[in-house]
Amino acid sequence: MRVRHAHKPEAGPLPTALCLTLLCLAVLAGGCGRREAPDRAPAAAPGGGGVAAAGNVATGGGVATGGCALRVDPTAFTAYEELSARLARGERVPDEAFARVWALPAYAALFNATDPRLVNGGILANVTRYVYGGAAAAKAPRGAPDRRDQRAAAGPKRKDLVDAFTWARDHRAALDALVNATATTPLACGVLPAVAPYVHPGRLPDSLRVIFLVAGPDIRWAGSRMLVDAGVAAAAGPARLPRLLAAQLYRALAPLDGPEPQAAGGGVAALTATFAQLRREGVSAWLEGFPEVAFDATHPLLGHTEAERENWRRLAVNSLTGLQQMLPALLGDPAMLAEKGAVVDDLLRGNGTYRATGYAMAALIATRLGEPRLQAAARGAPADFLAAYQEAATRGDGPPLAERAWLAPADLKDLPPFPAPVYRSLRALFAPPSGPDG
Repeated sequence: MRVRHAHKPEAGPLPTALCLTLLCLAVLAGGCGRREAPDRAPAAAPGGGGVAAAGNVATGGGVATGGCALRVDPTAFTAYEELSARLARGERVPDEAFARVWALPAYAALFNATDPRLVNGGILANVTRYVYGGAAAAKAPRGAPDRRDQRAAAGPKRKDLVDAFTWARDHRAALDALVNATATTPLACGVLPAVAPYVHPGRLPDSLRVIFLVAGPDIRWAGSRMLVDAGVAAAAGPARLPRLLAAQLYRALAPLDGPEPQAAGGGVAALTATFAQLRREGVSAWLEGFPEVAFDATHPLLGHTEAERENWRRLAVNSLTGLQQMLPALLGDPAMLAEKGAVVDDLLRGNGTYRATGYAMAALIATRLGEPRLQAAARGAPADFLAAYQEAATRGDGPPLAERAWLAPADLKDLPPFPAPVYRSLRALFAPPSGPDG
């Protein structure tokens, strides 16, 4: 699962979809969610069909106990539910009613963080009308200036959104229950504490704001808040949602500190960015419990098993073996490195194995050297992650981590260390390791 940032949207779908299995659920017992002061819609115009909270989601003060730095706001979700319920009852819902919902800060933040060609108020409104009111409800209002708009509106082009919204419609009770549980129980209280050891303290917010809405299968970090599609939350389920949030929060708080590999311009910069990307993908996948992640099998977009997740061991070994074959020639020829420095990123990105490879490297570090060593490498430079992996790969099997019972040392036994000359050359190219705290 991939988080999307308001300042620089991440490419890739929610596979990009994750708690820390038993560890996160144990931490979660420390406190409860706090319902944040809700986003508020502008006052309803006379006869415009104002926004009212749906009756199935609690909108009161919520439960708050000491130690939980979580604030949950379901206002956008309940506002959307009210609109959809009116359509399902056969009511005519004017465009102004949709506009008031899209004006809520949650949806405004979503639209600001998204390519408007992919997601905007018009697209979401048309899909909503189609899913809840049928093709007739999705048609453009009579008198639209362009008949082509009417024909296009009759059948939304975004079949992915139609499928996702239809699933959310048919599982509304599950959406309501998950949103309520996050807001009124300790379900996600351990997310921020779980991520804290992996990022620089100065990057941690005082609290985590989780805002639920309905907008298609996505979790997006926008400024200081996590925008969570309620359908994704319900498809993940209460055991996996905290892991999903933890992984996305890490991605938001641990930027590459440089360009993406494909934008680094080649040479040493591209190679350094590639290892930074491996670290970020690896730690994020470790936090989400990468091999174990699964969504409700009935979800049309998320219900299938990803090949990368299912075959992560083989893919990681193949990728690391491929790196060992490519790097000697690349590192031994400065002219080739300057011209072809992006070739490693091409390999990992082209084969779709960044997550599997990064996860395997992170898991090896945590399993053989201990999770504190992985946390230090996550806070440091790419060279720290490389050094920790190299040390772990040259050791024998370590004891399995209790909270990762599904990850056995045998899963990692075939991960190769980098040949000594290659490792020395990489270390010489990268910035010196920064130590435990960067």
